[in-house]
Amino acid sequence: MRWGWLNGRRPDGSPAVPFEVSCVCGHVFRGQRQARAQVLSCGQCNQPVFVLPASPLPAIDSDPSLSQPTLPTRSVWLWPVLATAVTMLFAGLMVLSVVTWLPRRSGPRKTDLGAVDSHLGLGRQALAASRYRLAQQHFQTALHLARQAAELPAATDRELRRLLRQAELLADLSTDSLQQILRHARGVPAEEWEAFFARHYRGKAVVLDVEVRWDAAGGVWKVLGLRLPVGDDPHAQAHIELGDFQLLRSVPASGTHRLLFGARLAAAGRRAGGGWGIRFEPLSGVFLTDIEAVVSCGLPTGDPQLEAILRQQRAWVEQSP
Repeated sequence: MRWGWLNGRRPDGSPAVPFEVSCVCGHVFRGQRQARAQVLSCGQCNQPVFVLPASPLPAIDSDPSLSQPTLPTRSVWLWPVLATAVTMLFAGLMVLSVVTWLPRRSGPRKTDLGAVDSHLGLGRQALAASRYRLAQQHFQTALHLARQAAELPAATDRELRRLLRQAELLADLSTDSLQQILRHARGVPAEEWEAFFARHYRGKAVVLDVEVRWDAAGGVWKVLGLRLPVGDDPHAQAHIELGDFQLLRSVPASGTHRLLFGARLAAAGRRAGGGWGIRFEPLSGVFLTDIEAVVSCGLPTGDPQLEAILRQQRAWVEQSP
């Protein structure tokens, strides 16, 4: 063994490398690694113990700057990537704005407005022929197309909604007149009639051509000249009660008015205070405003006052919220 190893240094001048190896029996060997591997014999169990040699390579100086290289604080690709992303985002927004702007710029297509007029005309024909469900379908389709036409005239929109309300009401017309309903009610116990009415008549629509006048003393509208006999007794008459009927709020409370309107039945029979009465659902009233609805109900169309009545009722409908 060379002097350098005995002096605790390797022949190349670098410090000697110590070792500490345990035998399988637990005995610990300590010493200096040599240029070649060593095989030691354990004095307790006589088992051989292998010790690796020292590395022939020179020791590496410990330099923190070499062991932990520093990376640049920002990658050289950061700004190009960000610029590309911003450019793509801006381009996408421009395309989206152009796509959404073009339909508004070009306005509704003529085919859309033509389809609205077509369904409106077909709906009027169906309404005049008392084909109320078909009329509803045409008016609803026309309204759906109208919502897609940004420049649809407001008058057409109001016309469609007005016609649809009339068709919806007339589609639920009662097959019995008010006189027939009252004839059924006479002679039937009150509780039994209430159950029968709820099953067969409540919510059904009726159409009236009547004159009304505002009773300032009672604060109610009264129907004039309408006779509704109950059964065969000419003295038993039913009265139409309009106290909570909302449709007449748009009618001026002065003078006498002839009205053509429809409403849904809420009650018909004996009143709690005596007598007979007929009440409508408060919000169910619909003015007849178009000649097709009048024709479908079988009302006379040769009346010289008819056009003026319809025109006046259209004005009331347009004034109501």
